[in-house]
Amino acid sequence: MRSSTAKGSRGASPCSPNSEMLVVDTFTKLIFELDSDFTPVELSVIQAFRLVDENVVMDSHSDMGAYLRALGVEEMVGLVDQVCRKLASEGAVNPCDKSASGTGGRSRQAPRRPQLH
Repeated sequence: MRSSTAKGSRGASPCSPNSEMLVVDTFTKLIFELDSDFTPVELSVIQAFRLVDENVVMDSHSDMGAYLRALGVEEMVGLVDQVCRKLASEGAVNPCDKSASGTGGRSRQAPRRPQLH
């Protein structure tokens, strides 16, 4: 079993809630192998993941998902923080840009039910 190099710092994170959700959503897709068609922003998250954790540098998306599934909660929280920080330091991803996030500018709320008259 590989050991994680993801050790989150206990200081305040420069990551916005949007950035954290972007990382968590991308990790969720990897963990559950939900989609092989990653958006450009999600691919940036995956690249940042590879840069901050040497255990996954050469892994396939499927192998990365298996690695993420094996992490403990503290390790996962630390890894999300590290990936977030890496993205922020590179300025490569604007998590507020909904057009690049795969949602097409739509919110992730459930669709509204039609009103009956």
